[in-house]
Parts: sequence; structure tokens; C-alpha cells
Amino acid sequence: MKALSDPLRDMDWHDEQDRMILGARLAKSSPEVVYQELKRAAAARTSRFGRLPVDEASLLGRNDPLINLALAAFGTQSEVLETLRDVAIADEVEGDDSAYKRSLRTALLSNLAVAENTDFTFYPRICGIDFIKNIIADAGRSDELTALIRNPNVPDKVLEDLYGRAGAFSEAGIDQWRFLIQKSAGIERLNDERTSIESDGDVSFDTGYLRIHKAIFRLLETAPVDKYWSYCLIELLRHLVPFYDRDSSMHVPLRIDHVLKRWTDVGLKDEDKGWNEGYLTGNPLATELRCLIASRYPRIEGQKQPGSSSSKDIALRVAFYARSDLPIAEMKAANERDKAAYQLAAMSNPSILTDRMKREFFEKEQLCFVGERGDKTGRMDSLDELYVRTITHLAKMSSSSGRDLMKRLAAAGDEIDGVDRDASVRQVAASFRKKMSFGATYFMLFLNGAALAFAGAQFGYMGSAFVLALQTACVGLICLDRRKSELPSSPS
Repeated sequence: MKALSDPLRDMDWHDEQDRMILGARLAKSSPEVVYQELKRAAAARTSRFGRLPVDEASLLGRNDPLINLALAAFGTQSEVLETLRDVAIADEVEGDDSAYKRSLRTALLSNLAVAENTDFTFYPRICGIDFIKNIIADAGRSDELTALIRNPNVPDKVLEDLYGRAGAFSEAGIDQWRFLIQKSAGIERLNDERTSIESDGDVSFDTGYLRIHKAIFRLLETAPVDKYWSYCLIELLRHLVPFYDRDSSMHVPLRIDHVLKRWTDVGLKDEDKGWNEGYLTGNPLATELRCLIASRYPRIEGQKQPGSSSSKDIALRVAFYARSDLPIAEMKAANERDKAAYQLAAMSNPSILTDRMKREFFEKEQLCFVGERGDKTGRMDSLDELYVRTITHLAKMSSSSGRDLMKRLAAAGDEIDGVDRDASVRQVAASFRKKMSFGATYFMLFLNGAALAFAGAQFGYMGSAFVLALQTACVGLICLDRRKSELPSSPS
């Protein structure tokens, strides 16, 4: 009897079959087909050390400009990429296509495989410090570096040195440096904190993330104070998710008052009227930057509050709004006084975001339809967009604040778009229960051990046996709870 064909099985086999003969097929294909197939194969690469299922050296041997560009952008074999790098940086001679060489450099810097493999300097091994300095030396080629800075796999050291004007960026001109920083605004790594909770309950901090954000704060302390840098820093800070929790690797400075004072006057003149209005709060450019700084950096526990609701300086009021446990009556007063500047601060306030009543009041009564910021047409403006990014980021967090986040996300309903709430609640809840079960295990072992010693001393053998049985039962229940927390929840 002939077996029935399984379409899904056959589809999987055809994909595997195509992968096995891809190299031979590309050897006979046009450059346009090779480019598209290498792009598709690179997108299917699942391991950072995985290679494309083709002989890249053989394709390089065809010496076709389009194929070489595809290898530079999607290739994985070091020898091939090094050869293309040498071609890209070779001194130009008469007859060279300078635009093609620039494209090769851009392709190499944007290659995910190139960016994720670093050398002892923690720069890309193929396109290292000297390669980047060579590009920086030609001020007209800053767009090539944008490919590296916005590469999803950009090494942490590159970003740290960019914000600190160090390493490969130490000789960058002031305008070029500002251009590159502005280009980095919104890249994934700036909000992709990789702090995690280990199996033993300890927190593994993301030191690369910490160094990057230390460099950003240092930039606020050292960057030239003028309108161009004000705009650049607003663009950088407004893309940072404004929420911090106690297990975060986020840099928390000891003080911010000196930075707020530094940016009080950015030198705007009468002819700069077009510059003098921020697009998050509608306040003057310098004021908006100071409000962003005040809202982004949390107060260290036990540290004196840098402002109050009655401060004359709006930036100090924003600092207070972002750090204080505000009752709803104070939220109303703050919104009436400072409107969008207060709303910006409220997005950084965990006591608002994790309290259902306050969060719903903020979302329904304050954020969307306040003053001149919009009408009830559902229009998304800059603050609304920032809030959605904040909530989305919270949904991905795995930290000691998991219980509050779980409750808040469960109550969010359909009010916030772009968040897989069911998956987020399960993820956060499981993480919280797992961490707490480990802590409870150690605590219960300690208590029962003490009880065992006490019972033995007071009641002898029978007392010790009873307490030992109780200890075994308690540990078993806790381990069962941990096991349940690791199982996927059934859909509701």
C-alpha cells in the first residue's frame, strides 16, 4: 500500500534539499540571484558562529562586483571578508570606482557576522580600530560608520568609545562626533539590558550596558553647550526607555544638579526662534533637555530628593515627579501646573506605572488628551509613542519587580498596542515565582535546620524525626511550586 504524502514533511525536506545544493546552484547563477540567495541564507542563520551553506571563496573567485558586495554584506568566512576589506581600503588609483569601494566598506560594517566577532580590543576583528580611524580621517564618509553604529550586533566597546570620544573615535571632529551620536539614537542596544536571574537566584548584571550608560551620562557632563548639541542630546535621551528598577544595570549617578545647571543656557539668540521649542513638552530647547535629564536618572535609595513640587525650576519639579510616590491629588496638581513636562516625568515613575489605579488615571485622564497636545482622534504624538515604548520594555523585563509588573500588565487590557500581554504576564510571573522559590528554599532550610537541632535537644529522637519529616514536606512543596513556574501556562 502506498504511503500518504505529508505536505509539511515534504516542505521541510525540500528546504533541506535546497540548502544542500545551494552552493552548486549559485556557482551557475547570475550575480543578481547570488545576491538575493546570500541575503536569504544570512537571514536564516541561527548561530552567531554559523556559516553560510556555500563556498564563499569560490564565489569570490568570480570577481563580480555585485557578488563581492553580497559577500561583504552577508558573508561569514573570515578569509573572504579580510580580502574584501583589503580591497575596500586600498589606495585608489586611476580607474578605480570610488563609489564601489565605499559601498564595500558600508557592507562590511553593516554585516552582522562582522560586528559580532571581536578581537582583543573588543572591536570588530575584520573592521577594527585602524579601519574605523581611516574612515573618520575622511570627514566626508561618516555615513559609512552609521552602518556599524546602527548594526544590531554593534559591540558594546564601540558604543562606549563613541559616547566617550575615545578609542577609534578619539580623533573625530566635533561635528562628526555629534553626527555619529545623533545617528545612534534609538538603536536597540541602548534599551536592551541583558541583566538576568541565574538558576541559583543571583542576579547577573549587564556590565556592557552599564559602561555604555556611564559614557552617556559623562557625555552630558562634557559635551559642548550649544543649540546643536542640545538637539542631539534630546534626540538621544528621548529614545531611552525611562524606567529603572532595583535589579537594573542602568547607571545611576550620585547627583544630577550639576548637569541640570550646565544646560540652563544653550546660547540661543533672537534669530534662533525656530530652534527654541522642544517637540516632547513644547518648552524651550534647553528646558526640554533639562527635563529629559531630570526624568531619566533615578534617585539612589536614601539620597536626598533634588527638588520638590514647589521648586521654581521646572527641571527640579520634574525630578521630583519622576522619583516620588505621588498620590492622585498631587498627580492632578502637577499636571495642571507643568502639563507635558509632568507627563514625561510620570513615565519614569515606578509608583505610577506599577499601581493600577494611578496608571489608569494617568493613561485615561492625563496622557492622551491634555491641553493643546491633541484631541480625541487617537492621534499618536511623541509622548504617547514614548509611553508605548516604555510599556513594551516593561513587558520584557525579568526582575524583582515582576509581581507588580504582572498585575499591571494583566490590567492593561487593550489600551496599549504592540504588547503581547499574555506572554508577558506568563514570562514575568514565572521569573518572579522562580526567583522567590529559590529564596524561600534557602530560608526554609535554615529554619527547619534550627528547629531540628532544637527538637533533638528538647525531645530526643522522636522530636528530631518529626521535624525532619516536616522539613522534607516543606522542601518538596517549594520544589513543586518551582517546577510549576517553569511550565508554560495554558492559554486562557
